[in-house]
Amino acid sequence: MPSRAPATSLSSEPHSFSRVFTGAFLEALAGGFRLVSANPGEADLQAVSQDFGRLLVAGILAAPIVPEYMSQVAAAIIASDAGAEDAAQGKYSEVLKSAFVRHGILSPQSAVGIATFRATGVAAAARTLGMAAGVGQELPYVALSAAEYGLGDRPLLVRAPSQPRRFAVSAAAFGVGSVTPSNSEHAARAFVEDLLQRGQIDIGGAGHPEVRIVHPHTFKTHRLVSSPEGQMLSRILFDCGFRAIS
Repeated sequence: MPSRAPATSLSSEPHSFSRVFTGAFLEALAGGFRLVSANPGEADLQAVSQDFGRLLVAGILAAPIVPEYMSQVAAAIIASDAGAEDAAQGKYSEVLKSAFVRHGILSPQSAVGIATFRATGVAAAARTLGMAAGVGQELPYVALSAAEYGLGDRPLLVRAPSQPRRFAVSAAAFGVGSVTPSNSEHAARAFVEDLLQRGQIDIGGAGHPEVRIVHPHTFKTHRLVSSPEGQMLSRILFDCGFRAIS
């Protein structure tokens, strides 16, 4: 996908791309609301929203950091729902799978495969957050060529989304089948190039002035930090999209 696009199209920019998951989650929430009663009311909406809030948190904590992260979160949410107790067990399964498939976050084949999670104990693990042992652990660095981007001869060190996959799921491909997951190095490189195209890296004094690309007037979310091993890409902040007007 392009690094930027008009509001009518998708891009890899986080606020643009996140609309896919947000749309699926809201559709599932609406479906859950219609499940609880023939004539649901305000109290029903509150109860369903609390249920979905718990499922979302459980899914985020249980999902590994990999290139197809959204698909892993979707699978973990469904597994958490399947692992609920008593009458709540699998209560929202149909609306969750429907929403994630309709928005392409899960391929039909992946959604079908999730039915086996409960039998293999994955649902219970997600429900108890036992699968979240890696939460808070730093991702390993992958070394990229800084020279390709005019940033000098030292390696460019970038965190790689390379935790072990816990769910055998993928997003839907255009046309038929599932998307083949990207490897972690390719995903890290794509992330860096998106940031460079949007001018969001403060490169400081890295590289030679004649070859490096500088965006002096763009909002920076990352910077390069020198280390003995190379130049580390470090996050400064998260861009919420709002700017103070002075």
